[in-house]
Amino acid sequence: MWILLIALYVLSIALTETAMRKLNPIIKYYKKVDSGVDVMRRWDIDRWSRVRFYIGSILLLPRLFLIILSVIAHWTNAKLIMMGVDLDAEKPITGIRRFLFKISSRFWARVLLLGVGFWRIKCIGEPLNCSVIASNHCSWVDIIYFLTSPEIPSFVSKASVKGFPFIGTLASSMQCIFIERTKDKHSAINAIKDRQKILHTGFPKLLVFPEGTTTNGTGLMEFKRGGFIGLLPVQPICMEYAMKSFSPCMEIVPMWVHAVLLGSQFANELTVHRLPVVHPKDGQSPEEFAEEVRGKISEHLKIPKVGLRIEEKVELLQKIFNEKAKEF
Repeated sequence: MWILLIALYVLSIALTETAMRKLNPIIKYYKKVDSGVDVMRRWDIDRWSRVRFYIGSILLLPRLFLIILSVIAHWTNAKLIMMGVDLDAEKPITGIRRFLFKISSRFWARVLLLGVGFWRIKCIGEPLNCSVIASNHCSWVDIIYFLTSPEIPSFVSKASVKGFPFIGTLASSMQCIFIERTKDKHSAINAIKDRQKILHTGFPKLLVFPEGTTTNGTGLMEFKRGGFIGLLPVQPICMEYAMKSFSPCMEIVPMWVHAVLLGSQFANELTVHRLPVVHPKDGQSPEEFAEEVRGKISEHLKIPKVGLRIEEKVELLQKIFNEKAKEF
């Protein structure tokens, strides 16, 4: 028995060490370059500690088991609940199917959050009566939180997500909007606009991350206008992560590395702030409305608005990892 436990712990350390080594390009880059792209920078580099990660990796394999279990269980439930439903049809999923999906989502997504060390999530404010939610975006954990939230909204996703094993079925069951970022931007905006026109027919609330990518939470990037194109009332939501030895904010870390190292950290903290609904003013353009909502989040979190865009993040990733351009 003890031999098995020791072997499992050694395996956990090996996985943690592999993840740490994947971060070497980030460490080397910031030793040589004083980057001005501050909202994408890993401010926690000096806090990374192999000793802490090795100690925390005692919890890693049980936590990874919880993560895998939660995804498979929720996917299985979704397949059964949505049996016979055309998930590609532009019709809202309501009634008992929606009710059962929400129960499964809230339970198994909470199990997944436990798997990455979020024992407790503090929520300030309540969901209010509007069809669109706009949030700053710091981590893939943001999306998992919203799967546990009272709203369980749909969201705008890359089209490629639809084909992912397990995740694609769950995203389709949530009635997400799938867009091709590499195609004409007008087609993506039109897809969002078309959904906003029929939200009142029973579709779940629409969640948008207007920055289009994750940041380290120290500033707000420019908001894209797509989520505001319908000029519907919006409830701003602020995601605020506590700074730990390894930050829950994702920025420029590969996702699997991020999940492993979060799972090797004893506890992670998230506070969710729901702000009052913002209503568009007469004659206000989608761009102006987006900027107003951006200002509300910036003011509440006391972080600056910065003039950076997703394209600059792609360039940064190419420099750090020496990768070819890809979709983010």
